[in-house]
Amino acid sequence: MRILRKTSLLQCLFIAGLMLSAGCSKDDENILPLETATTTEHNGQLKAGSTAVMIQTFTLFTEKWPDIQSKASAWGSAGFTMAWFPPVSRAADTYGYLPTQWYDYNNWRGSSSQLASCISAIRNAGMTPIADIVLNHRNGNATAGADFVNPAFANNAAAVVSNDECNCGTGGADQGTGLAVGRDLNHNNASVVSLSKAYVASQMALGFGGGRYDMVLGYSAANASQYRTSGFNVGEYWVDSRTEINNWANAAGMNAFDFTTYNRLRTAVAGNYSVLAGVPGLIGLNPGRAVTFSGNHDTPSSGLLGLVYILTHPGIPCVAVDEWYSYSNQIKTLIGIRKAQGIGQTSSVSVQTATSSVYAAIIDGKVAMKIGPGSWSPPSGTWTLATSGTNYAVWTGSSSGGGTGITITLRMMKDVGQGYALFFTGNQSVLTSWGTGVQGTWNTGNYWTKTVTLPAGTTSVEWKVRKGPYGGTGSTWESGSNHVITNPANGATYTATFNGGF
Repeated sequence: MRILRKTSLLQCLFIAGLMLSAGCSKDDENILPLETATTTEHNGQLKAGSTAVMIQTFTLFTEKWPDIQSKASAWGSAGFTMAWFPPVSRAADTYGYLPTQWYDYNNWRGSSSQLASCISAIRNAGMTPIADIVLNHRNGNATAGADFVNPAFANNAAAVVSNDECNCGTGGADQGTGLAVGRDLNHNNASVVSLSKAYVASQMALGFGGGRYDMVLGYSAANASQYRTSGFNVGEYWVDSRTEINNWANAAGMNAFDFTTYNRLRTAVAGNYSVLAGVPGLIGLNPGRAVTFSGNHDTPSSGLLGLVYILTHPGIPCVAVDEWYSYSNQIKTLIGIRKAQGIGQTSSVSVQTATSSVYAAIIDGKVAMKIGPGSWSPPSGTWTLATSGTNYAVWTGSSSGGGTGITITLRMMKDVGQGYALFFTGNQSVLTSWGTGVQGTWNTGNYWTKTVTLPAGTTSVEWKVRKGPYGGTGSTWESGSNHVITNPANGATYTATFNGGF
C-alpha cells in the first residue's frame, strides 16, 4: 500500500469511500492440502522455493472474483505456482486497503460464495492462493474513528495508537510509519495481537495458503513474526535500502518484496543499465528472502525488459496482472525457460556487463540474458537462443569452453536452527574457490542442497559447508576433511555426511 500523507482531499476521499462501502451487500510446486500447509515453510520462507513464480491477480480498479476465477487455468498452465489475491474484507475504500469489518467477505469484487469458488479454482489449477492481509490499520464501521465491529477489540480506543491523527486512540505510541486515512492499530495491545492472529487464521481457513502483509513499515518485525502463516509469507517493507529490507525480513522470518531491485530496474529501462551492476537488490544480498517484481498495483511497470530480468534472476518473481495482459506469451516462454533450467530463488548470478546501454548476466552457468539496446552475446561455449525481442535476448547452454558443462547437486543433512543456513564452498570457482560460502536451499528433512555447473572435463571436486545467518556467507566452518568427488557425473546428486564443528 502506498503511504499517504494527511490532506483534506484524502479525508474527503476516505469519507466518500466509507459511504460507498456502506452500500455493499453482505516437491516444490505441488499444491498442498490446507491441512498440511505447515510443510511449506522453513524459517518463514517457502521450502525449496526454487521454482516458485507468483501472479498478482488484480489491479486496484478491476478483476472481480469471477474474473480471477476465469483466468486460473491459463495461469496454472503458464507455470505460476502462487496467486496473490486482493484484500477480501469489507473496506472503507474501493481498493480494500482500509478494512472495516474483517469478517464480512462481501465487497465490490463479489460475494463470499464467489470468493470461495475463486479460491477453489486457483487451487484446482495447481496454484497456492495468497491472501492480502492488512493489519497495520483499520477504519471504523460508521465513522472515521475507532467504532470497530466484526470484530470489536476489548477496548477500541486502546486498540488505536495514542498519536493517531483521529485523536481517538489511547494506546501506546505508533511503532512505525502512520497512515493518515486509517486508524493505526496498537500492536502492543493484547486484544489487537490476539484478534489479528485469529484474523490471519481465518484467512487460511478460507483456503489461502499464505499471506502478503500490507504496509509492514507500520509495526515492528517482532509483531510481524507473530502473524506469520504456516505457509508462504511476504511483507511489503517499502524502502529502497536492501540492507533495511533484509534486516526486517530476517527479524520477521518472512520474505520481502525487493523494492531495491524494482527501483534499479526502473532506472535501467529509462536508459541507464549500469545501475544493475553488482546485483544491487535484495537478490544480491539475500535472495532466499527476496520476492522480485517489475511493477504492481501501486507502482508502474518496468515493462517486458523488467520481466525478462526478474524471470531469469534469483528471488521469487511476481508478475502483475496488467503485465500478463500485455505480455502473456513472452511471460509463458520465460517461465518455461526458468523452470526447464532450474533457475530459482537462490540461483547464482555472474554479471557479464552493465553499461548505460546494456546489462547482461549468466545465471547458474546455464542461462544467459541481456536487456537494453546495446549489443552482447554469451562467451564461447554451447549456447542456444531461447527467446528474443526488442532489446532483449535469452540463451540456454553453457560457457564452459565449448563443452556442455557438468551440473551436480551437493547435499547435506543438518539442522542449523531458526534464522540460519548452510553455505557451500569448495575448490571450484562456482564454489568461490574456498572463498566465501554460497547459500544452499533448505529441503524437507533438514537437507540442504546447492546445484552448480562445473566446467566440462572437471575430474575432482572438494567441498565443505559453513553455517551462518540467512543472507550471509557462512562464518563457522565444518570440521574434518574435505568431501571429495572424483569424476563427477552430469545430473548426479552427491550427499555427504556432516563432519561436525557446529
